[in-house]
Amino acid sequence: MIISIDIDGVLVDREGYQNKMAIEYAKKHNLNSKILKPDEYNVHNIFGWDKSVFLDFWNEYLWDYAELPPIKGVKEVLEKLKADGHKIVINTSRWLSERDDEVGTKMRETVRDWFEKYQLPYDQLVFACGDKISVIDKEKADCHIEDSVDEAKPIAAKIPVIVFHATYNQSYNDKNTYRAKTWKDVYEIIKKLEQNQFFNK
Repeated sequence: MIISIDIDGVLVDREGYQNKMAIEYAKKHNLNSKILKPDEYNVHNIFGWDKSVFLDFWNEYLWDYAELPPIKGVKEVLEKLKADGHKIVINTSRWLSERDDEVGTKMRETVRDWFEKYQLPYDQLVFACGDKISVIDKEKADCHIEDSVDEAKPIAAKIPVIVFHATYNQSYNDKNTYRAKTWKDVYEIIKKLEQNQFFNK
């Protein structure tokens, strides 16, 4: 199988980091530090801040976030998937990676260095620039692993999507989607997809 995999919220704990650092940021800038809407994806909506704060927050914390270690189990499962003969396509729209300037180059290099640092196996790394479906079509992916509901919905209309669990996607339950709370769950779902146990669900 050809497996398309997102990074943020799938390989890295975006939600945990965002919520933790938002409290620090709120105290520093005299903003609300209580979670108001846990089912929202973006930090300003979660904490009820003005939309402009989103950019300020990530400008302050993005490069630190980009160095976080992978979620528990990622390396082991990616190694097992490779050993099983699957092709792994990293399909990411990481913020700033779409820019055609020094900042964009730095982010793309940071992502590549991150995979090398943590020795995470993959076959191809594609910066989707907000268009993961085109990557999926080009690479002929058989399934995709995603945390964002907005990204998952159109993809699930084409191929199975494994939704990596987060508070902001917990109520999402669409046809052709399968929920994973751990990377062990991801592996088990892929094994069943490989055996066509889910395709006629």
